[in-house]
Amino acid sequence: MDYFMLRQDPREIDSLTFIGISHRELMGKLTSENPTALYVRSTETAEYMDYMERPAVFISNPLYRMVKKYVPTLELGLAVFIDQTHGDQKLYWSLEDMEGSDCISGNSQLDKLGFITQLILDETKIPEQPLFQVVHRQQRFTIVRLDLVESLLRRGICGFHLQTVDTVRGEQ
Repeated sequence: MDYFMLRQDPREIDSLTFIGISHRELMGKLTSENPTALYVRSTETAEYMDYMERPAVFISNPLYRMVKKYVPTLELGLAVFIDQTHGDQKLYWSLEDMEGSDCISGNSQLDKLGFITQLILDETKIPEQPLFQVVHRQQRFTIVRLDLVESLLRRGICGFHLQTVDTVRGEQ
């Protein structure tokens, strides 16, 4: 099976500004039972992306509904983005509390500080889910299986880049 790393589109990074909230303040606050209101400021031409990595990892409601078709038991933290200037409200779901998978291969390349520069997954440890996260120290990677990627591309989900992730079977 083929896997891809989901990354935020760098061209869309400045279209939405979060007001008075940091990543640290969001940790543990975003649950599916208690929605969190996050105030944002957008430009006139801003598009609400379907995938964001700052100040936390968020997916849009349309993307969430698509993922739920593949993983009905998925529970994510709910946030409402409120833009008072333009009168917009959008639902987003946080991947921050999603459990990280321990499927990083020892063949992954690291820099001098121990950060991953080339992610390689161990096929024998990859979870049976189309969307999962891999955590290494302070790095968090969102990984998507090919079947879900195909669905995303057919349905006009936007605001992300896909990067192929290499896999190996066991420690080769």
